[in-house]
Amino acid sequence: MKHLAVIGHSLIHVRQHIFNRELSKIGIDVTLFSPGEWREQKAQNLDEGNFHIRTLRHFGGEDVYRFKFVGLEDAIREGGFDWIYVNQEPNSIVALDCSKLPYKKALFTWANIPSDYTPLGNQVLKEYDLVVCGNGEAQELVSEHNTSTVVLPQVGVDTVHFQARPVKRDTSVAYIGRATQEKGTDKLLIAWPTARVLAWQSYESLPWWYSMCKIVVNYSQDVPQWREQAMPYTSMEAICCGVFSIVSDAGSIPYWHREFAGENPGVRIVPQNSLTELKSTIEECLSATIAREESVKAGREWVEENLSSKVIAKRLVECLEKI
Repeated sequence: MKHLAVIGHSLIHVRQHIFNRELSKIGIDVTLFSPGEWREQKAQNLDEGNFHIRTLRHFGGEDVYRFKFVGLEDAIREGGFDWIYVNQEPNSIVALDCSKLPYKKALFTWANIPSDYTPLGNQVLKEYDLVVCGNGEAQELVSEHNTSTVVLPQVGVDTVHFQARPVKRDTSVAYIGRATQEKGTDKLLIAWPTARVLAWQSYESLPWWYSMCKIVVNYSQDVPQWREQAMPYTSMEAICCGVFSIVSDAGSIPYWHREFAGENPGVRIVPQNSLTELKSTIEECLSATIAREESVKAGREWVEENLSSKVIAKRLVECLEKI
């Protein structure tokens, strides 16, 4: 494989740019097709060695299932690609449109609730040569319709960017991310009222915020319409910045912290409905400073070996080339 087109609305994000640059370092010519604008984010056309960004207009608003790229098929045809890799759910218009293209095709999905798979989406799954599943539950659901699957994260962790910064760790416990019910911030504040909730921080500044903390808690909760799909990047990034991580057992979190590559020593998993255990775990980890720091050091090594952008990029290329 020499030329890869990667397609999706999330490709506008800097995490995607960093991850796909790793693909280009392997010797693959990578072109991202993304919107020029999506919510608060913007992207521009770019040519940087083997790495390219092509922005396309779209209509259908910011509904990830209903939006449609303008001129995507013509742009792909002109690019002479060996593979196309679609980062949209099988129920989406983009996945449907790309399923009809005469190329080798891979699709990324992390939908882990059975109702997320519709008859049309299930038919679309059958048209792809490989389905990359973002968690084990998604793989079980997809395998009913396409047996050519692999479990990998959508992007790896940028272990170069996420390193401890020279600041004082004066925040004992924090949550960094979307402050919503399903993320369990209300329960965290009941268990530990002095926890800091940092609802949103820029990607560039995240290592500095992590480095101010001793413990980061991701206490996600399963709710009827949503289950944690991806590995909690916050916990992986925090570990790389020298921060111990406490997570819940919601959704796919246990898969990424235990099953994907063996248990991560920098993480403790707490039942999502046990505030007493969450509180006692925080107390225990705060008091055991030396043990906590040793666990975090080993946890960073675990991330570098198993979930870094470099490692995941290599594994993705290997999976594509086997088809």
